[in-house]
Amino acid sequence: MLRDRLLDLLEWAREKGLLVEHSSSELQFKITPVITVYPTGKLYVRFGKGNESKLPKLRRQKLLEELQKLKMLSPEIKDADSVEDGRQTLRGIHELSEEEFRHLKELFEELFLQT
Repeated sequence: MLRDRLLDLLEWAREKGLLVEHSSSELQFKITPVITVYPTGKLYVRFGKGNESKLPKLRRQKLLEELQKLKMLSPEIKDADSVEDGRQTLRGIHELSEEEFRHLKELFEELFLQT
């Protein structure tokens, strides 16, 4: 399931034009400068105040709140600006139900494909 989800997300990001080229010695990929996907299925999400230039406050807050609903980020974080950079998710994409995984991709589309 992990392999399938990683390939699905990678292909989806490529098709949507959200895949970001970067150099790293680790096997990982980026969906916009805000999301890094690790081979473990976990994400590093840059929703903190240090990322205002990458994503405006309202979108960063929505990202935080929606990932909390998916139980991917701690409910203890109340405000995106209370975090400097970001956090690694508590759950990997392979631990999400099909509906949750679909919701995650829809969220990314809404936040990162907005003009």
